[in-house]
Amino acid sequence: PRYLKVRDPVTKVWRYFRQYGPVYGSSSAPKRWENTLHPWLEAQGFKQGKNEKCVFYHPERKVVVITYVDDLLVRGPDKEAKWFMDALCKRFTCKDPQWLAPGSPLDHLGMTVFSNERGVFVTMEGYIESMLKRLGMEGCSLARGQTPINGPIDDLTPISADEKEFFMTACGMLGWLAGTARPDVKYAHSRISQHMATC
Repeated sequence: PRYLKVRDPVTKVWRYFRQYGPVYGSSSAPKRWENTLHPWLEAQGFKQGKNEKCVFYHPERKVVVITYVDDLLVRGPDKEAKWFMDALCKRFTCKDPQWLAPGSPLDHLGMTVFSNERGVFVTMEGYIESMLKRLGMEGCSLARGQTPINGPIDDLTPISADEKEFFMTACGMLGWLAGTARPDVKYAHSRISQHMATC
């Protein structure tokens, strides 16, 4: 049996409830959804990636589906992408799909996907602007580094509580960039993250 603990917004008293099924956002919900979605994709003729288990490819229809819990990014010929979305929406309750077109970018997990006559591109500009605002770094001068953190990190002076909060927030946000569309910051994030345990 599983239980939920919720503070009553009026009385401020903790209330306890028995959980009879998965709740969106609960720790088991993503895995349960994966166990539902992935076999369904394979039943439609998709092949699961060997290195990246959340990427599926349909060899006959030339459609790629990238899954991130309940967010999907689909790429393929228009007719085949629409076939997939129709099948998905018929099987599951879905929001209306959004289609990429010149002048109509998509926001996918903080990444802006846009297209023009030269191709399809991904930018994290909006997320980075939000990140700078959240960290109080709007208007700061930015310099392009050649090799990030190429020397040893040997200043292990303890930091204040405010500096710790800033460091952990900035490191988490940098980690999201590194794990999505900014692999160029992975090395810097890796080096900085090594010091998280001492905060």
